Amino acid sequence: MRVERPSRVWTAFWARLLAIAVVLALSKGEALASGRGGTATAAHRGSSARASQNRPHSVTVAKKSSKTSKKTKKKPAKKGKGTSKPAPPVAPRPVDPNRVTFETPDGVELAGSWMPVAGQPDAPAVLLVHAFSRDRREWDPFVPAFREKGLAVLTLDLRGHGESTRKKSGRIQVTPRLLKDPRAFPRDVETACQWLLARTRKAGVAGWQVGANLAVLATANGWAQAGVAISPSTTNLAELSGSRATKPRSTLVIASVGDPGREASARSLVADGEGAKKLIVYPGAEHARTLLEKHQEAAAETVAWLARELGAIPPPAPAVPILRVPAVSTLAPVPAGTPAPQSPPVP
Repeated sequence: MRVERPSRVWTAFWARLLAIAVVLALSKGEALASGRGGTATAAHRGSSARASQNRPHSVTVAKKSSKTSKKTKKKPAKKGKGTSKPAPPVAPRPVDPNRVTFETPDGVELAGSWMPVAGQPDAPAVLLVHAFSRDRREWDPFVPAFREKGLAVLTLDLRGHGESTRKKSGRIQVTPRLLKDPRAFPRDVETACQWLLARTRKAGVAGWQVGANLAVLATANGWAQAGVAISPSTTNLAELSGSRATKPRSTLVIASVGDPGREASARSLVADGEGAKKLIVYPGAEHARTLLEKHQEAAAETVAWLARELGAIPPPAPAVPILRVPAVSTLAPVPAGTPAPQSPPVP
């Protein structure tokens, strides 16, 4: 009996069984290893995700927003391309039947309103000068009072104001430097006075604010024979006059107590003035035109002073037509044959 065959069989059996066990063990180890690796990978992915969530995104967002802002940012509009709002339409100026124009020596075309006295071609005239940044229409409410006293009136637009904006070299703009420029407003007033004296026997000047200083220069330098200065200021007078005289002649000066610097200027001008002169100071702080509007007696004093100093003769009052109405009897008619009533006997 041989034992080899069974031993070989069992050896082969156990060898195969061992191989199977080894294979199973290896496969199980790989599975465990792959499980651990997958868990680590998932953990790594989770931690990286959490890290990415914790990272600040402001840089990325800022870059995107900056790019967006660069794309959406509009370029500044160039001037003259019509992107600005159009200027509001200017109301047309009413037609002035009394409008006149004349030119200054430096080529400025001045506009004014000339109102002579009917029936008196040689009646004295008054030049009325407005305030800075206003125009000649500022004096319109006071014009009738001058004409009633026999004074012809010329209201004037100073250069850069109203309709006096044209010059040979271009247009003239209103700037504060005009308040101290001896080659600007003084030339306008001197030219206007020369224009008046070519048509009348005497001329006077009345003005408020800068117009008051110009009235002082007109009388001080012989351009006019009388003047009224309302709310003057000696602060700018020296620069405005240049080398011209500044001592007024035959001038009425009016100011308010509460108008800063104006009362002191008025007193100084009257103290330095020559010829007939008068100072009137009113309570309150009214300035320029509002002073005449508030104190109507100041307006009356202005007209009366110029009329007296210039020798104005009031025009005759227009004749009032007399209506002749035939007399109508209100007594009842007496029948014919009725005896006349007798007087009672005297006792």
